[in-house]
This record gives sequence, C-alpha cells and structure tokens, in this order.
Amino acid sequence: MDISQIRATSKIEVRKARSTFRKIGLFFFIYGALSLEMQLFFFAFLQTFFPGVLATTDGIFVFIIIIPMYVISFPAAFLLLNTIPATKPVSASLRMGNFIRFLFMCYPIVFVGGIIGQLFQFFATFFGAFLHIDLTLSAAGLTLNDLLTDSSFSLNILVICILAPIFEELLKRKLLVYRNKNYGDKVAIITSGLFFGLFHGNFSQFFFATMLGMLFAYIYCKTGRIRYTIALHMIINTTSIVASKILNQYLTLINLDRASFSDEYMFLSLIVLYSIIGLAVIITGIIFLIKYLRRFIYDKGTTPIPRGKAFYVVWLNIGTILFFLSCVFMFASSIF
Repeated sequence: MDISQIRATSKIEVRKARSTFRKIGLFFFIYGALSLEMQLFFFAFLQTFFPGVLATTDGIFVFIIIIPMYVISFPAAFLLLNTIPATKPVSASLRMGNFIRFLFMCYPIVFVGGIIGQLFQFFATFFGAFLHIDLTLSAAGLTLNDLLTDSSFSLNILVICILAPIFEELLKRKLLVYRNKNYGDKVAIITSGLFFGLFHGNFSQFFFATMLGMLFAYIYCKTGRIRYTIALHMIINTTSIVASKILNQYLTLINLDRASFSDEYMFLSLIVLYSIIGLAVIITGIIFLIKYLRRFIYDKGTTPIPRGKAFYVVWLNIGTILFFLSCVFMFASSIF
C-alpha cells in the first residue's frame, strides 16, 4: 500500500470515528434535553392539577428528578446508544485485593477534586453575583443540594446510593465505553470521564466526577463487568451520604440549641473520629495512586485515531458540541 492509499484509508477511518462521536454527543444531548423537558412538564402539570405534591421535597424529588431522568429519559438514551455498534467487551474478574485498592484510590480523588470544584464554584458564583446575573432555572427554586438536604433519608439512599450508581454506570460506562474502545483505551477512558463530569452540570462535582469516571472507565475497560464500577460507585455515594446525614443531624441540634452536653460531646467525637478515619483513608489512597497508576496498561485499540486528530474527532463535531453547550448551560444555571 503506497502513501496515498494510506492517507485515503486514514481519512476514511477519521470520518467513521467522527461520525460515531457525533452520534454519541447527539444522543447524550437528547438525553439531557429530554430530561429537562420532562422536568418542566411534570412541574407544570403538578403545579396545575396536584400542587400538594410539590409542597413536599420528596414529591419534587420523585416527579422532578427520578421519573424524568430514570424512567423516561434513560430508556430513550439506551435505545439510541444501542444503535451504535459496540466492540465485544473483555471478560475478566477483579480480585478482592485489587477492588479494595481501587476503592481507596477513589477517596483522595473525591477529596481533592471536591476542594478544587468548591473553589471554582465559589469564584464563579462570586463573579456572577458581582455582575448581578441571575439564571436560576431549577424547579420550585430548589437546587439538587436543597433536595438532598431536605428530602427523607430513605429517599436519599434510594436515589443517590442505588439508582444513580446503577443508571450512571450503565449509561456512562457500559453504553459509552465499548462504543469507542476500538479507538483505544485512552480515548474511551477520557471521553467517559469528561462526559460523566460535564453531565453533573456544576463545578462542585465536575472535577472529582471526571477523575472518578476515568478510573471507573479504566476498570470497565479491563474487566468488561459493570458490576465492579457500580459497586464502587455505590460505596462512595453511601459513605458520603451516611456520614453527612449523621453529622448534619447533630449540627442541626446544636444550631437550634436543642443539644444536650452528651449530644455536643458525641458530635465532637464523631468529628474527630471521622477526620482520623478520613485522613487515614485518603493517605492510603494517595499511596495506592502513586504506586499503581504508572502500572496501568492501555490498549491502543483496533482502529486507533491518527496522532493529533483525537480532539478534532471527539469534540469538534456537531453532536458533541451540542452536548457541551447544553452542559455549559447547566453550569451557568448552577452558578448565576
């Protein structure tokens, strides 16, 4: 094969890859847009015919978050993404020791990424307030954090600790990774992580979600078994929710001057214990990250994207651009 034939073949492969990512970006854009439209529809419908449902945070959570995103939009995204051919996943088990190491790696990622995200969120919010910009778009004026704080503990467990890990891993890992893994592990991992982070729609979660998404995508690339990343996702979310709920309960009592001396002592003891355990887990996770990240092996894929063309192929197409702009819109609405 001469040089001209090689170049022609390369152009064809680039066009095919770009077409795949155009569809992926477009389908994720449709998923986000459909979720938003269904949220607005349910809010308007309930406000007109069943206003009592919107009087409770749990009611808002169910009809504005769970049903639009998981019951309606996810099946649509599932059907759309399944129209894109996927490479056959590998099948490998993950030893318990390696699973535990990966779990420890998650916590410094969440901690450091969370700090970076909060700093970005603070400065972005300050900038928006300085310019007197107001783009609050959430239903009933409530943000997701408000819903998490005010809703019942059982509903938090159901959504954050069970539903979200299952649906997010199915969508951002199982349905996404093996539709671009043939272009190389690095492309699949970075794409999965960035799509995962962007879809959270705010700086507070973007950085740690992106890094976690990349780690989960690597695990899925190497095992082909989504149950491992779902389990890790569930554990991370559960420990965060349970710890924050317990500490918030004691803090609320103290702020309302309803806490006895024993309550205050228990709260301080929990803070100290939580800090010690958290620090130990984070240090252990950092050690594992330093030790094992350099040992990660990345498959080049069956049809790797030509050198220097990855950004053009993945991000400079109409589908991914639409998805990115929709995420920018969500970021803006969470700030201003």
